[in-house]
Amino acid sequence: MYYHIGIFMKKGTFLRVIWIVSGVLLLIAGILCFISPSAALQSIALWLGLFMLVSGVLDIIAFAKSYDVVIGSGWLLANGILTLLLGLLMLGNEWITATVLPLLFILWLISSGISSLVHSFDLKRFGVSGWGLMTAWGAVEIVFGVVSLFKPVAAVVAMAILIGITFVIEGIKMLITAFYTGRFLR
Repeated sequence: MYYHIGIFMKKGTFLRVIWIVSGVLLLIAGILCFISPSAALQSIALWLGLFMLVSGVLDIIAFAKSYDVVIGSGWLLANGILTLLLGLLMLGNEWITATVLPLLFILWLISSGISSLVHSFDLKRFGVSGWGLMTAWGAVEIVFGVVSLFKPVAAVVAMAILIGITFVIEGIKMLITAFYTGRFLR
């Protein structure tokens, strides 16, 4: 019995650290986009690639350490793999990335929105009172992603600010997840 409690505590602490690190990195990326939007657009492929790479790796590590205790962990793995692949693509070829960045951002936005929606329903199931905010944010991400598919020029114009907002909110979501980790573990 005590052995299982020790494993639970280690996994819970590890997950909290992973989510806190991921949240802080996303917050830093968002703030950098707000500080200098023009510089952010010029170097967005590199910054976005680095932060997505780290975030994707952290999500995959969190899945590997917790797939047997976190409900809905398959979505964590799927989001981690997609984020990691997009990060590698952005780091591998910045010129092509700058050309297709709006589409990559739109796909990531839709994927992140779906992940937020699924995660919010897990929060609801566990009785977390703020689950509606995550549901709303997931819906906003999906709607903006779909609208941007039809107006990619508008996505390019607003990309630095929108990426900054998305990173800040995703960072806050990770920090909230770290705070409520105990409710997600079986």
